[in-house]
Amino acid sequence: MNAKKIFDNPLDTYIYLERYVNSGSPSGHTERQRTSFNTNPFTGQQEFELLEFEDMDCETLRIGKEKLFSLGVNYAHPDSVDSEILKKSGRKLVKSGIKVSPTASSRTLLIRNGEKGGFLKLTYDKSKIGGSFRYLGYKACLASVEVSETIKEYLERKKLPTTLAVLLETSAKVTKLNQGDSVFEWGTIYRELKPYPKLDEETQIIPAFSLISKDINNPNDEYLINQFIKLSGQKPEEYLWNIIKIIMDAHWNLLIKCTLRPEMHCQNCMFELGKDYRISRIIIKDMEDVDKDLYLSRYFGYNYEWKSYPHKCFEKGAREYKYRSSFMYDFKLGEYILTPLIKVVSEKYGLSIVDIENRTKEYVRNKYLKLLPNNYFPTNGCWYYCKDTESKPGRERDFFSDPHPKYR
Repeated sequence: MNAKKIFDNPLDTYIYLERYVNSGSPSGHTERQRTSFNTNPFTGQQEFELLEFEDMDCETLRIGKEKLFSLGVNYAHPDSVDSEILKKSGRKLVKSGIKVSPTASSRTLLIRNGEKGGFLKLTYDKSKIGGSFRYLGYKACLASVEVSETIKEYLERKKLPTTLAVLLETSAKVTKLNQGDSVFEWGTIYRELKPYPKLDEETQIIPAFSLISKDINNPNDEYLINQFIKLSGQKPEEYLWNIIKIIMDAHWNLLIKCTLRPEMHCQNCMFELGKDYRISRIIIKDMEDVDKDLYLSRYFGYNYEWKSYPHKCFEKGAREYKYRSSFMYDFKLGEYILTPLIKVVSEKYGLSIVDIENRTKEYVRNKYLKLLPNNYFPTNGCWYYCKDTESKPGRERDFFSDPHPKYR
């Protein structure tokens, strides 16, 4: 994509970036597990109609006050047209009249008609997407709204950096579908369109992966991050360092101030670009995926009562806890965002990758690590990763260690 055209039509540009300036996940699951050809973001139609089913005869749970969830229906992806779960509960799918476009996560859809806009994150029951089954039960839906409300409160109290914003998930609905001897919770989450806190100036939202991905339709175009650097007139190392600081400040402040650990890989993060082609904020989304660290909450003396417990709540005694801090920071954030970002800019402008890694370490150690308990990261000094992050029922993740953390 030509960066000079980035502000021509903000919404169309955003969805184009989501779909076509996207190299997929380093895990490889993006290529192997998608929605159907006609609905997935890489090959699908520009927009299609969302499906719905009546649920007035079912028990339903509503969180928040989004109007879409007060109409006696819940929503389904077009791929669910022959869903066994819906058939078994006697649901009939019909067209909703809501036009949507797929985003990079496939089952999260951008609303294209109506006054309000926004996104709907759907239950997807046909197959895995990106290595995981994509169901949304009540606890997951409740967690998305709870975490949104918590981060919003801290932003309003000026407890978090001004370089951090979120796409708030303000409402959800869960329909309990009778499956004979069990009940299936079919959830849908509403996500706002504009980042919070809202700004008056004109900006463009850039998915994190679009900074470091080639345009599928224009593969000879330079990476957007490098085009932005040139157009901004800023020195490449200063431009890159500003982004790294924005990322670090977001992650560590959410952890230390809120004891929330967001899953900051490229699909869950976006950046806000100003008319001067400089990045001013990181935007976090997918509140359902945010960890709640119960051990750190006690350590800092915070008194949280998560109604969504135990969804994404991590306690020190749990088997995965000793790896979780490193997995989410060193692996998901480090290897999925920082490493490729540093590589793309450094190779273009002849910067030293080792110097940038060391500068990041020094920044994190001096500003944040000293505030954490000594045993927050694995005490053996290693960082941990997964060779295959696909979730498999009944099987715990296998973690592998590396003795040389890059970013702490």
